[in-house]
Amino acid sequence: MISRAVEKYLRISSKKMRMVVDVFRGKSVKQALEVLPSVNKKAAAYIIDAVKSAFANAKVKNPEAPYTEDMLFISKITANEGPMLKRYRAASMGRASPLAHRTSHLLVELDIIPEKMKELEAAAEKKGKKGIGKLVSRKKGKKEALATKGSK
Repeated sequence: MISRAVEKYLRISSKKMRMVVDVFRGKSVKQALEVLPSVNKKAAAYIIDAVKSAFANAKVKNPEAPYTEDMLFISKITANEGPMLKRYRAASMGRASPLAHRTSHLLVELDIIPEKMKELEAAAEKKGKKGIGKLVSRKKGKKEALATKGSK
């Protein structure tokens, strides 16, 4: 995982969101951003925002890495249930019937396409860097973080 973005409390049911989400799992960021605007579903607008946010996060996390939209793909995208807004509606004979306005949470994770990873490594070697370890940073564990602090 290079970067991720989470959109929470979206006013759409997760069932409706999953109809669109399942189509774009595994697609490149460029491909998703080209096709999503033409999808005639409310969920498409939310997914566009989340994918753009995840791509921007990738650029901010690794400023040295020359990421482009066609280098990254959607490795994980999920639409989970959020809290329900419970309301009541007037029914016949003075009764009230319950309404449940459903919400959802959207998670998007991006990763590098394996073929593009090899290109990045080759470019890093040309510049004289040892591999791409610094360009593609992953989260460090506590022990690794403490070890790097102590070595400075």
